[in-house]
Amino acid sequence: MQLRNRLLTYFISLVVVILIVFGLSAYQVTRDSTIKKDKDLLESLVRIEADEIAEEFQKSQSLEHLVSHFTGQRSDEHIWLLIDKNYQAINLEESSTDLISNLLKFSFQELVSNTDNAGIITFNNKDYIWAKSLLAGTGYTAVHIYSPIYNATDYFARLVTRLVIVGIIILWIAVWVSLVISTVITRRIKEQQKKIEYQSSHDAVTGLQNRSFLTKKVEDIIEMKAITSLAVIIVGIDRFREINDTLGHEFGDRLLKEFGRRLKEEFWSNDTIARFGSDEYALLVPLSDHSHWEIVVYKIEKILNTPFLIQDIQLVTDVSIGISTFPDDGDTAAKLMKNAEIAMSMAKKSGSFYECYDKDKDPNSVERLQLISELGYAIERGEFELYFQPKINIHKHELVSCEALLRWKNPDRGMVPPDIFIPLAEQGSSIKSLTEWVLEEAIKQCANWHKTNRKISVAVNLSARLLIESELIAMVSRVLSKYELEAEYLILEITES
Repeated sequence: MQLRNRLLTYFISLVVVILIVFGLSAYQVTRDSTIKKDKDLLESLVRIEADEIAEEFQKSQSLEHLVSHFTGQRSDEHIWLLIDKNYQAINLEESSTDLISNLLKFSFQELVSNTDNAGIITFNNKDYIWAKSLLAGTGYTAVHIYSPIYNATDYFARLVTRLVIVGIIILWIAVWVSLVISTVITRRIKEQQKKIEYQSSHDAVTGLQNRSFLTKKVEDIIEMKAITSLAVIIVGIDRFREINDTLGHEFGDRLLKEFGRRLKEEFWSNDTIARFGSDEYALLVPLSDHSHWEIVVYKIEKILNTPFLIQDIQLVTDVSIGISTFPDDGDTAAKLMKNAEIAMSMAKKSGSFYECYDKDKDPNSVERLQLISELGYAIERGEFELYFQPKINIHKHELVSCEALLRWKNPDRGMVPPDIFIPLAEQGSSIKSLTEWVLEEAIKQCANWHKTNRKISVAVNLSARLLIESELIAMVSRVLSKYELEAEYLILEITES
C-alpha cells in the first residue's frame, strides 16, 4: 500500500507539472498566434489603404489633404502616421495620451528602414502592433500603430476548460498505471523476498535447511519452552575430503545430495534435517525418552547399508555421529550444537559409530582447562603419589613384580582418576616431566626393595608421545644409574593408545 501511494503521488505530481508547463506553453502559443494574425491583417489593411491614398494624392497633389486624412483616422487604439524622407512624423502633435507622448520621443528611422512590413513595439510594458506601406510616387511612408485589446480572461477560461478535461483523463490514466505498476512491483518484490528468505535458510547444494535455520529453530524451541527435551544430532561423512580429491567436487556434491535425500525420506516430518557444514548434517529430534535418539542412530545406520551409486561408481561410506541433548548438555542453541560437534569429533577419533557428549571428555571445557593449569604445579606441590600393584606367580606363590600406578591427590578436588589427567598431560607439555617423576620414584623404590633382598621388577607405563622423544633412553639410563638398578628389573609398558 505504501508503494502504491508513493507511485500515485509521483504520477499526480508529474501530471500537475505537465499541465502547468502545457498550460503556459498553450497560453504563449495562443497569444503569439493571435498577435501574428493581427499583424498580417493590419499589414494588408495598411497596404490597401496606402494604395488608395497614393492614387488620390497623385490626382490632388495636396499634402494637407493627405495629412488631414491620416489625422482624421486617429483614435486611442489606432494611430495613422505619415513619415517623410527625414523619418519625421508630419502629422504628430502633442497629446495627452501615453502612446502619443511615447511616439514623440520615438525615432522612426529604424522602423521605416526595417525590412519587415509589420512588427511589434513596446512602450511602458505594453505591446503595440505596427504596419507600414510606402505611398507610391510620394516619398512618404504610411505607418499604422494599433493597440490590440487582448482578453486574457477569455484565453484562460478556454485554456482552463481544456486543461481540466485533459487533467482528469491523465489523472485517471495515472491512477490505473500506478495501480498496475505497484501491483507488478509488489509482486516481484515479494517473489524476490521469498527467494532471498529461501536462500538464507536453505543450502544451495542439497536443498535442505542450513545451519542458521537450525540455530534459529533451536532458539525458538528453547525460548517458547515447547518441549522438555530434544537432541541435536550431527552426522559427519568420514573421509569426504578424500572422496572430493579423488573423484572430484561434482561427485562430492551429488553424494551430499543423495545422502540428504535419504535422510529426508527416512525420518519423520516433524524432525528438522539441515546441512550443518561441508560434510556434516544435523538433525533436531524431540525426545519422548532417552531411547529415541538411539532409533535415530539405527535409521542412519540403515541408510548406510545401501551403497551410493553415483556416476556409475558404487561407493560405501561411513559416518561419525555426535549427540547432545537439551537441557543436560546445554541450554542454548550455540552450546548444544558445539557440544554435538565435539561428540562427533570424539566419535571420529575413537572410531566409534556415535558418541554422546561427555563434559569430562570435552577438550575445550573450562574445567579441563583449569585441570591442565593445576596439573603444571602438581609435581612441585607434591600432589602425586605412586601405588604399586603386585604381580604374583600363583604357581610358586611368590611376588615377581609390581606395576607403578600414578595417582593425583588434588587438595581441592580430591583423588583425580588417571584416565582424566593423563590425556590432559599428553595434550600439553607436562607428560615428559610427569613420566620422569614416575621413573624416579619407581626405580628408587625398586632399588630399596633390592637392598632388602626382594629381587622383584617394577613396571612403568609410557605414553605413546614419549616414544618420539630422543631424550627418552638417556633419561631412563640416568635414573637407573642414579639408583644402581639393573635394567632387567625395569619393565616399560606402552599404553593402548
